[in-house]
Amino acid sequence: MTRSDRHLDISSFDDPRLRTLTIGVQMVGNDAMNTPPAHALARRGIVDNVRGYMIYGDYSRPNPPAEIVDAVARGEIDLAVVWGPLAGYFAAKQRGGRWPDGG
Repeated sequence: MTRSDRHLDISSFDDPRLRTLTIGVQMVGNDAMNTPPAHALARRGIVDNVRGYMIYGDYSRPNPPAEIVDAVARGEIDLAVVWGPLAGYFAAKQRGGRWPDGG
């Protein structure tokens, strides 16, 4: 997921731009049993520019799983690898401006 105004159109974990962009990935814990995107990036040596966002999050705040989508919207990260239904749901709730392309 990216902001449409970024025009990144990245469709593969092998895209060389992923080495320089800030990437958000969903995480489930700290036990090395994480999401496939986290492992796919790590296998390619893409780790220093990756930011983890917990799937479960801090439930004292509203919609903790939305944090990764919100980070893309705010421009804190360039793109995020997000589970489709979650991405679509929270992206549709964003207000104003251009909003993400899938992909």
